[in-house]
Amino acid sequence: MHGLTLKVSTSFNVSCFTNADWASCPDDRKSTSAYCTFVGSNLISWSSQKQRVVSRSSTEAEYRALANGAADVLWVHKLLAELRISFQQPSALYCDNVSAIQLAANPILHTRTKHVEIDYHFVREKVLDGTLVIHHVSSRDQLADPLTKLIPSHRFVTLRGMLTVGRRPSVLSSSQQETEDGEDCSAEWEDEEIGSGDTSDGDRVQLCRKKGDVENCFAKGVKQSEEGGKFDGERWTMKGQDVMGC
Repeated sequence: MHGLTLKVSTSFNVSCFTNADWASCPDDRKSTSAYCTFVGSNLISWSSQKQRVVSRSSTEAEYRALANGAADVLWVHKLLAELRISFQQPSALYCDNVSAIQLAANPILHTRTKHVEIDYHFVREKVLDGTLVIHHVSSRDQLADPLTKLIPSHRFVTLRGMLTVGRRPSVLSSSQQETEDGEDCSAEWEDEEIGSGDTSDGDRVQLCRKKGDVENCFAKGVKQSEEGGKFDGERWTMKGQDVMGC
């Protein structure tokens, strides 16, 4: 099994890779666009979807993907601002289509692209006001490539690693998986007599040897009791009754 690897990072700079596969659908010839958004070195948002209209050129398809990525970056900006987290502007957008980059930066070219929907030109506005900056990235380093088209397996594995997607450290056993799903609890319990401390003589302590099973066993046993217990981060202590085992 694979999953995202999130690492501690002191940087909250936002960056985004955008890509498009022009006329990829054989039925209606609509393009597929995708983006991957990073905060620091961590992937936090991604999308892969078919575009709503037919693009008349690869530049138009790439520009629509660029606009979708820009919208996601602005949403992350607002989220960080609400959380009062400072981040550096402008945020970087990476695109492998030179014409789409020029279209976003050069207003003279807009007279030749009136067939592109007007609402996608907000990318140029964000570039001019310094919110976004667009960089060219080679197709070899385009991280959004796996989200738009079929690629060779060795390249897929390479880009998967660059997207911080990796194998889980350990694979759960079948019994542990059942515990995680709430169907079964296989934790091993042992009773201890406590003769000192905050609890009185004769109190029973239920000690779960598997840390991952503590909450589940408590939910199935102690939570059903009328009388609650105390949890010190490792074990539950009940007064006057035995905790239901698993």
